[in-house]
Amino acid sequence: MDIGGAEKSIEQGFRLSELRKRISSPEDWMRKRWETNIVDGFSRLDNIKIGNPKIEKLKDYAKNLDEKFEYLNKPVGLTAQQAELLMSKIPKEDRDAGFDATILSLRKETNYLDELEEVGISAALLTGLENGKYKAFVLFLAPDSIFTKGMKKKGVMACYFSILDTVVVPQKAPTSEEMWLMLATEGRLPEFVSSLDHELTHDLQWSKGQRAIMLGLSTSQQVSYFSLLQKYGLLVALSVSSAIGILSRRLARKLDNDEMLAEIHAYEASASSPSAMDNPTDKFQIAGHVIHEYELKSRIIEDALRAYDSIHLLRIMGLKDKKLGELVTRARFDEDTRTFPRLEQALIERKNDWGIINDEDFEKVTKALLAQHDMELRFQRHRAQEVATRELRRETGKWFD
Repeated sequence: MDIGGAEKSIEQGFRLSELRKRISSPEDWMRKRWETNIVDGFSRLDNIKIGNPKIEKLKDYAKNLDEKFEYLNKPVGLTAQQAELLMSKIPKEDRDAGFDATILSLRKETNYLDELEEVGISAALLTGLENGKYKAFVLFLAPDSIFTKGMKKKGVMACYFSILDTVVVPQKAPTSEEMWLMLATEGRLPEFVSSLDHELTHDLQWSKGQRAIMLGLSTSQQVSYFSLLQKYGLLVALSVSSAIGILSRRLARKLDNDEMLAEIHAYEASASSPSAMDNPTDKFQIAGHVIHEYELKSRIIEDALRAYDSIHLLRIMGLKDKKLGELVTRARFDEDTRTFPRLEQALIERKNDWGIINDEDFEKVTKALLAQHDMELRFQRHRAQEVATRELRRETGKWFD
């Protein structure tokens, strides 16, 4: 018998037992690993000697990480059974008002709905999503419509038509009750909301002038055909309108937005909301989905990942979706560098705004900003769950653990 080997096995077994005591489940292990990654993200900030207020604010945020971890480990929500039991005690006619109180509290006490503010969804949650006042026209199709059936068959939850500045939705919006229950149990909103956020983000990528010219180009061939038909006959009308059609399509391609970048921005925007139930949600899923789903044969996944990183870095360094949308408008892809020069220039401007003058400091700051963004997604989701639960209990007058 190998005594040394036996002792080694006993020692390893003891260590494993102690580890299991400290980490009682896979969920605990994943949580600890996530917390370690967050702390690591901020670990090199103190080495930066730049006195920029933005960087100092980031350093202050790092000082409160333990407090945030402690809060995230505190149960604040309800099980589905508990939430449904409480909801059943609220008269149906009072549930919309209770949900409105929850949304108003979220807007006042948290940053949970910030990503949904610019596209009009945050305000629409109070009026009903189907009654929202969006910048684009949002058309909700009847459930039995042939268009609804066709879109659902293709797995399309919503679609944006840029020329008409219209979002078409082939389904009913979730009810206040459905959204309230999901907030209290998961801290999220239904996937419908993420999908609507995605499509309305496309609206921010188009200028009025760009859209008007595109609309004119799209109708020019038909208008020229009918205007020439009576005076010059069929042959001339077909010839001229055909030539105008070819020219219009060439001009339209020059005025159109880059499809890859537009989709990357829209997916990144909806995934950046704590409410997100969208799929895909991480950058590798998003990049792969955009390249393959939209059949972008001239692009590779690295192009999409690079575009995602640029958009996401600009977001976490302070740009909102309206400004990001303006950068996407007619941005052109450089085949030599495989980048979008307009985004690269915007990143340089953000670095200057943060007082960053070298790549090493930029890496430290972006690592901390990515950790902060990840933390805030969970923190705001947890806050939303707490607020929704509190309002649900308040509405019923029932408080229990």
